[in-house]
Amino acid sequence: MKSLKILSILVFLLAFQPGFAQLGSIIPKPDLLKALDDTADLGFSKDKNDKLIEQNESFVNDLFGIVDSDKSEDEKKSALQLLKKDNDSKLENLLGIDGANKYHKKMKKTLRPYKRKMKLLKFAL
Repeated sequence: MKSLKILSILVFLLAFQPGFAQLGSIIPKPDLLKALDDTADLGFSKDKNDKLIEQNESFVNDLFGIVDSDKSEDEKKSALQLLKKDNDSKLENLLGIDGANKYHKKMKKTLRPYKRKMKLLKFAL
């Protein structure tokens, strides 16, 4: 009985952590897209930049779909890890390994505040 009470309290506390909140209420989609699309200083061609913007839009839509879904926390983490692998692969194909590494390094700095606001994002970004 005591363990059931502790478990209930734990579930109650976890339910109000930012990891369970709707992503859009914490990070507006346009702000996240703007951060992901800020690549002017990386020297990518216009064609690569345009394709990157398309890829980022698809990635953000998938990201919001997963995080805002009714899936369990573990299912979300798993789906986000798969999304990250898929996105990394697409970025390497689009930008090349060196370009993808430069992009990831910049995004790691740029997106740090978002990761702090929403713990689930660390699995996708």
